[in-house]
Amino acid sequence: MSIQEDVQNMPPIEVILKIILPKMNNRIKTLNADVQALREEIEALKAAAPKKRAPRKKKADDEVPAPVPQSAPAPVPQSDPVSVPQPAPAPVPQSDPVPVPQPAPAPVPQPADPAPAPVPQSDPVPAAQSTGTLLYTYDSEQDEFVPLNIEGWPLTGNNVGLALYAMDTMRNNIGDAATMSKLPEGFIKFVTEMTPEQRKQVNGKFPAQNPTYQEYFV
Repeated sequence: MSIQEDVQNMPPIEVILKIILPKMNNRIKTLNADVQALREEIEALKAAAPKKRAPRKKKADDEVPAPVPQSAPAPVPQSDPVSVPQPAPAPVPQSDPVPVPQPAPAPVPQPADPAPAPVPQSDPVPAAQSTGTLLYTYDSEQDEFVPLNIEGWPLTGNNVGLALYAMDTMRNNIGDAATMSKLPEGFIKFVTEMTPEQRKQVNGKFPAQNPTYQEYFV
């Protein structure tokens, strides 16, 4: 009977005890022997390696000598330089400046005195003195009579009546009458110097529109 047949006929536990375990023990022994050999080889390498030298102690000759202090050199006194007198420069004679003739200033023309502006003369207010005084004119182009103009106001029956009415109201005060009637004082003065006949003549050509003034033309 062969070994294989014997193993097949053996129970499992017997196979383990008689075959497998002896083989494992042999393998373990072989591994242990290999490990021991490696350890011995490592120790041999350590023993063969050169040892580290200890640091060498410094000798007295190796010490750096202490620096010797150097004394500062004594200052050398400097003598003051001898001043050499310089001769004074000779004065240069100055010539008197030649006077330059100045041209006489040209006369400035004086503007002629302006002629005095003419003073406008106001036209004198005509005074009503007699029946021959011109109280109105005749315009041939218009074919009508034109009243006399006193300080910008026409000499009509209406304006004459207003001036006389204002004088009566203001008790013959020309200034107050002018303020009341808005007529110029020159116009009112001219009317007061007119004769009753002249007033009628003016009112006949240029009748007053206000009936209040009719009493001054009777």
